[in-house]
Amino acid sequence: MISLALHGPFFLHNKSEVRNHIVSFVAYIENHFKATIQTIRTDNGAKFAMKFFFFAKGIVHQTTCVETPEQNGMLNANINIF
Repeated sequence: MISLALHGPFFLHNKSEVRNHIVSFVAYIENHFKATIQTIRTDNGAKFAMKFFFFAKGIVHQTTCVETPEQNGMLNANINIF
């Protein structure tokens, strides 16, 4: 599950869908709101390993600490838009 503040949760069939949804969401925010995403906070899952994409867009990728359920909770992706 990816939780996005503007759209609510997306339920994914496979973890491989995560990257496409993040790329689409970033494009949606840039095109519809003329805003940029500054920070994306995720767990340490390999599905979020998009280093070059985040760098190219100027997005800071923060990860939560391993084995800390209080940080990982229900939100796998916390995206700050300014």
